Amino acid sequence: MYFTILEWHKLDEARGALFSLKDLMAIKRQGSGFAALEGFLSRWDYVVSGLAKAQDTDTLEILILDQLESCKTELGDELAQYHRAAPGTSTRSYNFLLESLRNYLTRERCRVNRDAQVSVLGHGGAVPAAPATRTQKEKAAIKKAVKAAAA
Repeated sequence: MYFTILEWHKLDEARGALFSLKDLMAIKRQGSGFAALEGFLSRWDYVVSGLAKAQDTDTLEILILDQLESCKTELGDELAQYHRAAPGTSTRSYNFLLESLRNYLTRERCRVNRDAQVSVLGHGGAVPAAPATRTQKEKAAIKKAVKAAAA
C-alpha cells in the first residue's frame, strides 16, 4: 500500500526538482491584508526552495515586486523607500523586499496576539497564565496545616 501511494505521488524524475520559473511566475497574491500576504509568502518560499535552477536575485526581485506593488496599506513605507533608493543599493533589492514582507508579517502577528490578550482583559475574562491568588481564609488554613504538620 505504501509503495502504491509513493508511485501515485511520484514526480517526474527527469526534471530533477519540483519547480521551474514558470511555477514561480504563477504565484499570485490572493486578496489583501495579513492572511493574504502570509499565504503568498508561504507559497513563494515553498516554490523558491524547490526550484530546479536557482534564479538570480534580479529575477526574483522583479517577480516579488510585481506582487507587492499593490500592498500600499501594508507595505507603503517600505515600497516608497525601495523606489527612492538608487538601483544596485541594498535598499533596492530582492532581499530588502523579502525582509520588509517578513518584518510586516511579524509585526502584524505580534499586534494580533497582543490585541487578543488585551481583549480578554477588557471583557473580564481569565488572564492567560496569571498566578492564582489565595483568599485570606485559604491562607489561614494553609498556615494552620503547616503548624499542625510541624508539631
